[in-house]
Amino acid sequence: MASSSTSSSSRRLPWRRIALLAALLVVGDQLLGRLVEAALWTTDSNWGPNQAVRLLKRDEPGLILGDSRAGAILPATLEAATGVAFFNGTAPGQTAHYQAIMLERLLARHPGLEVIVYEIDHIDLQRRPETAGGFPVEVAGFLYHDSPTARRVLHHVDPWNRLRHLSRTYGVNGALAPILVDRLARHLKPDLNNRLTTADGHYTRPGTVDTSACAPTPPATVDLDPFKLALIEDMVAAARAHGVRLVFVTAPLLLACSIDQGPVFAAFAERAARWGVPYHDFHRRLQDGRWFYDNNHLNHQGAALYSELIAEALKRPG
Repeated sequence: MASSSTSSSSRRLPWRRIALLAALLVVGDQLLGRLVEAALWTTDSNWGPNQAVRLLKRDEPGLILGDSRAGAILPATLEAATGVAFFNGTAPGQTAHYQAIMLERLLARHPGLEVIVYEIDHIDLQRRPETAGGFPVEVAGFLYHDSPTARRVLHHVDPWNRLRHLSRTYGVNGALAPILVDRLARHLKPDLNNRLTTADGHYTRPGTVDTSACAPTPPATVDLDPFKLALIEDMVAAARAHGVRLVFVTAPLLLACSIDQGPVFAAFAERAARWGVPYHDFHRRLQDGRWFYDNNHLNHQGAALYSELIAEALKRPG
């Protein structure tokens, strides 16, 4: 009988070891994920997930949200016109997916927030195929576990995230490189410092565009993404509930060398009017290559002119 009991115990032992190993993996996963998150919150650059952290740590009453085209908005110009200090939280390549996550977090963390200027681009509104490299919104994936909006977005863009985000480490799997960039890039490549540490978040480049070789293109087809529109409408409701003034703007496009996104912006203007939110569409303004460093982005001089247009719009009631 003793031999039989010993044999039975030895058969159970591997399962105990497996259970212990599984428990250690879960604990290790949680600890490692939280360690990376903590390290990410100490960064202060404008690269990858750091740009989300940097924005969430600001306390200016005015914030600028949007993709790379929002980088042309000068906080100092808006402050001079309104008396409200602004920070530019531009996030290159990001769409309404990302902005909705950030607004949820900002409203929770920033009780002094008064006004948000949201640079609406066509990528905020339209369906578009995602790149093979993944979904850009995952630069804010480190917020997944604490953000209902992040869960909603990440589950929508990829249903497999419901399983992947059981892991704390998976939620921060893109954060190690940004941490290293923040720690090392400014020392190893000093010319990146302006990109990484611009005090007010504003970013443009020098250069002009020769339009002589450009050919006209047909207007874009309106193919609005219902999920993105729903996120933006929720942003409108959340800002209103918190007493935050939300203003939509759209930056100039060099139409001679670009697809005309006018129909897309016109369709959004109807939505904004329905929601009762001001929308200032400047995409047809500044139609001169002297004001752009490429067909999609304003240069230093163009940024100054565009920022003045927004400043004038902010001084109007509403």
